[in-house]
Amino acid sequence: MNAVQHFRNEDHDRARREWLAEQVAHLLCCEDADRVPFFSHRPSGSLLRVEGFADRLMEYLGDIDNGSECFVVQCLLAVGRGDTEQAKAIYDANLRSYINEFAEKVIEEAA
Repeated sequence: MNAVQHFRNEDHDRARREWLAEQVAHLLCCEDADRVPFFSHRPSGSLLRVEGFADRLMEYLGDIDNGSECFVVQCLLAVGRGDTEQAKAIYDANLRSYINEFAEKVIEEAA
């Protein structure tokens, strides 16, 4: 690989990482990404259901949050009682990395 190819690959990788971060940000703001809808839906005239990020994330969180800690439940209960600081702390310490990784995975699969 020559220097020009190396820099092209670096530019391509950087652009891909930036695009991926932008798409993840959309999903985390409850918006559709380029190729991944946030909510599940059926296209008009179709029997097929396009599964959205929200449904897939709930299934994924159920798989990873089945231990004795139940971070998703703790986070929801903290929100329900108005303790947003505790909910944010639980999210940041225990859920954020899983959700970001899953969003990247879903977007990569769709690309």
